[in-house]
Amino acid sequence: MLFRRIILTAVLIGLLCGIALTAMQSVEIWPVLSSAGQYEQPAANHTDISVAHIDNNPEHAQGHNVWSSENGWPRILSSSLSNSLLSIGFAALLLALMALLQLTGITRLNTCRGLLWGLAGFSAFFAAPGLGLSLEITDTLAAPQGLRQMWWIFTTLMTSTGIGLLVFSPCRVKVMGLVMLALPYLVGAPHHTKAQFSTTDSHIIVILHHLQQRLWLMTGVTHFIFWLLLGSCCACAINRWILKDIDYHAAQA
Repeated sequence: MLFRRIILTAVLIGLLCGIALTAMQSVEIWPVLSSAGQYEQPAANHTDISVAHIDNNPEHAQGHNVWSSENGWPRILSSSLSNSLLSIGFAALLLALMALLQLTGITRLNTCRGLLWGLAGFSAFFAAPGLGLSLEITDTLAAPQGLRQMWWIFTTLMTSTGIGLLVFSPCRVKVMGLVMLALPYLVGAPHHTKAQFSTTDSHIIVILHHLQQRLWLMTGVTHFIFWLLLGSCCACAINRWILKDIDYHAAQA
């Protein structure tokens, strides 16, 4: 019963947050990407340029082997689907962890603490990787895909584990949490050693730098709101639905 409640609640919360994220992206992110696309160089001139995306997840595409939805409803529907599926996965993870920690008496969830959980998720999945891997727009040159993916996963795991140790572990173990938070940056993120953009036009480079900074700001804002919404919804659902008739004393016995 508990598993079924977690899955059903994750689907509902994930759909809500995924649609909200898509709406924010359509207003704040897509116009920036569309503007950057006007300065894209021919694919033959650069084979290591990644498709512009709105996440720190280091996914790249090579040459013509890229599928992209058209503007309008196809793009909205495809983005809503991908964002909703990702949100459902994050919601299921948060709900499972929240239920486990509350049933074992480690913490007691409420809406305010849900916001803190959302802040932790934003830090682990967006802010921490973003300190090492910059957001890419059209015509951006980047390090190899595999290295970026490995560092992104490594940073996410270290940050989420480090935050957990700092918040829920005894004082003597919190030092290990600090070490985990710093370790990804001691290792260092992979970077492209040459020019950041394939174009050599100084005027276009200035414009692309400006668009990249705006993309970084708008993406950060949208993901910050998304994670706060996700965390608060999950914390609210834990007490009102998932664990509403669970005997805490029996669960801890």
